[in-house]
Amino acid sequence: METIQSKSVDLAICNCNVVKDEQTYDLRDSEIDYYKLTYYGLHSLTFPFKTRVNSVLWNKIFKKSIIEQYNIDFPSGYYHDDMAFVLQYLCCAKTIYAIDVHLYNYLLRSNSIMHQTYFSPKDRKKMFDTIDVMKYFLIKLSDNNLLNDNKAYFIVILSGLIKWIVSILSSKEEIIFFLDYCNETILFDLDLDYFPDIENKVRLLNIKNKYYQPFYQEDNKKKRNKPVKKFIKKVLTFSFSYFLFPYYIYKIYKRM
Repeated sequence: METIQSKSVDLAICNCNVVKDEQTYDLRDSEIDYYKLTYYGLHSLTFPFKTRVNSVLWNKIFKKSIIEQYNIDFPSGYYHDDMAFVLQYLCCAKTIYAIDVHLYNYLLRSNSIMHQTYFSPKDRKKMFDTIDVMKYFLIKLSDNNLLNDNKAYFIVILSGLIKWIVSILSSKEEIIFFLDYCNETILFDLDLDYFPDIENKVRLLNIKNKYYQPFYQEDNKKKRNKPVKKFIKKVLTFSFSYFLFPYYIYKIYKRM
């Protein structure tokens, strides 16, 4: 609160501690890092920088005046409604100030909504709601005449979300079913020629043209590499523990 007032910015954001209450599931480092800040101080919310800001609510303070001016809201009845709110706000705000203070403990639980979203790809509503709220976000951008200034940002976010969901699906059939839903919900009547020619756009063009093979290849490559990565991780963990074990014994001895 002190930061958003004293710095006269549109958005204040703090750092957090990511806490796991159990070790019964695997969590990729990239998913943990998503919640942690990699930038501090004052920044303008340009297109490149907006892509670095995560879409959770609990580490941010927003200005009521901006929310009211652009009628920023939550789509009712959807998972990921907080994402829709934050994305709208980032396209309306101009400045952000990030502080390296851990003011929040984000607890990851196996029975939480977010955990089930990450690790239960068969729950189709959670997956599909991601695309539904992006359609809502698109409509809000158009209503506020903000789409032209945020074309690249919208493409990057939509493409990244689709790539992330495909990465957690377990079969070719699930990938096809999900990509068909993306087509029917948002891509079928989306004029992609209106958006800039950036790398992320190619993925969306493939989906719109129902050219799904690149997604299968990407998924198969991931599955082939997974056992190798697990083996390397185990070797490194064992080696690290083996070489440091005498040091920890020595530290305990010194404390006695």
